[in-house]
Amino acid sequence: MPIHQYKEGLLNALSNHYHTYQNLYKLSKKQNDFLKKKELNSLFETNPKKQNLVESLKLSEKEINQYQRKWNDLRGNLSFEDRQEVQKVLENIQSVVKDLLSIENENKKLLEDKKSEVKSDLSKLSMNKRNIKKYILQRQLYRQEKMQ
Repeated sequence: MPIHQYKEGLLNALSNHYHTYQNLYKLSKKQNDFLKKKELNSLFETNPKKQNLVESLKLSEKEINQYQRKWNDLRGNLSFEDRQEVQKVLENIQSVVKDLLSIENENKKLLEDKKSEVKSDLSKLSMNKRNIKKYILQRQLYRQEKMQ
């Protein structure tokens, strides 16, 4: 593979990877907003889009791996500027991944809090249901006693 073709292919693959991560971050940020506003339907509607982005990342990662295998052999043939350009894109990817992990951790905590809230609500509903049954039974017994 000619060095120019290698450089262009690598930069293109890394750029696509970076943009996919950016889109994933933006979507995770939207999900964060939905969680904070408790708009769960909107949250769930974003899941297929997120899954598609994750699949795209897997594909671009495979493509990048092909270039990585040749990196040691070909990097010496790249100019300093080309190596700097590759390094800059890699730093951008690292930065967006860091931001993505941060927002995903926050989303996880918000979801865990929501889950605990729902569990608590279900527990209260169950207790209320039992209390209502007791009340109905007591009332029925009271009526029966009154009628006798």
